Amino acid sequence: MQVVPLDKQITIIDGPSFIVSPLNSPAALSLRSPASIEILKPVEAASAILSQADARQVVLKFTVPDFKNSLEFFTLLAQRRGLHQKGGSPNVEGAAKLLWSEWTGGSLGYYCHPPTSWTLSPHLNESIVTDMKLGFNLEELDKNNAHSIQAIRGPRLASSILFQSSGMTNGIVEERDIPEELPKQKERKKEEEGEDYENTDSDQESVDEEADEEGSDMSPVKEAWEVLLPEESQADEQSARCFILDRMNEDDAYDFSTDYV
Repeated sequence: MQVVPLDKQITIIDGPSFIVSPLNSPAALSLRSPASIEILKPVEAASAILSQADARQVVLKFTVPDFKNSLEFFTLLAQRRGLHQKGGSPNVEGAAKLLWSEWTGGSLGYYCHPPTSWTLSPHLNESIVTDMKLGFNLEELDKNNAHSIQAIRGPRLASSILFQSSGMTNGIVEERDIPEELPKQKERKKEEEGEDYENTDSDQESVDEEADEEGSDMSPVKEAWEVLLPEESQADEQSARCFILDRMNEDDAYDFSTDYV
């Protein structure tokens, strides 16, 4: 971070962007994701957000009937907003994009209750927190908060939705914080190893049909890799970006005058 004077009266503190760790919860990744929903899976990202929201307030906000799961909600929302595909079927993916864009774009209000107890992050300790509190008048802050709450008259239940926060979002600070493999990639590797083991057993049991079964055994594995390839390449691309930022040396240090666009 560095201080950048804009003029005689205005000075700003500028710094590099915050890199979100891929090990955060699905809801945190959905809220802190890139600006384009196309990079994420719309239904999965919106479902992660919906699972942390108060269902009763969501129903009142979007004026839809009660729902049992996220897929049913997206179907009802698509029908409510007139989002249809060819043939008249509800556009579930379009409804998921709508919820995600409204939730992350600022057009929908939500709030979180403060945690009853929480542990400090690794980069904080009691002395640092105590020093930070010295710059605030906590008693005056509590009085102002109480006055603001009393000034609110008859807030509607759907005006702001209660969101169950999963805690602070973890970021990547150093190169060693970047995981070699994501949890999903580890699960996929185990599944693929199990499939390879089953294929080996089947080949040993049917030696006479080895030549005929070789092509049939390879095709599902190849198809599985083709399905998984976009997601893995996406995770690799994000990790590569993190490596590029973390491996900057002193000569390539961030400078507002040259790096800011």
